[in-house]
Amino acid sequence: SLQAKHRSCTGVLASHHDSRDLHIHNLSILFHGSELLMDSTMELNVGQRYGLIGLNGCGKSSLLAALATREVPVPEHIDTFLLRREMAPSDKTALACVMEVDEERLRLEHEAEELAHKSEAGAHERLMDVYERLEELDAFKAEQKAAYIL
Repeated sequence: SLQAKHRSCTGVLASHHDSRDLHIHNLSILFHGSELLMDSTMELNVGQRYGLIGLNGCGKSSLLAALATREVPVPEHIDTFLLRREMAPSDKTALACVMEVDEERLRLEHEAEELAHKSEAGAHERLMDVYERLEELDAFKAEQKAAYIL
C-alpha cells in the first residue's frame, strides 16, 4: 500500500519460530521519519484478545498494518487479517461479516448450486471440479474457522 511505502519497521522475533504466540523485541515503527514506536516489546499470546488504545496518529493502525503485511517478523504459519475500515451498520452478525470476506468460497458455492440444477453436457464435470476446489479450501469448516477468528 501507499502507506507502507512511507513506513519503516524493525523488530526481532523473540518467540520460537514454530510457536503460535508472537513475541517481538526492539519493535520500532517510523512513518515519514516520525517515531511512532521505538524499541518496544510486543507479546501476543494465542487465545487472548487485545485492544489498542491511543490518540489519533500514535501508530495503532500502522502497527496493525505492519503486522498484516509482515513488515515485522511474523512467522508464515500465523494468519493475519486486517479490516482497513469500519463496517457499515447492518443487522449482520460478526460471524456473517467474517464469512463474507471469503469471496472464492462464496463464488464457488454459488456456482455449485447453479450447476447442480443443470443437465447440460459438461455441467457435471465442472460441478466435480468445483466440489474438489471447495474441499481443498476446507469450505465445510468455513463457519468454524470464522468463529475461531472472532
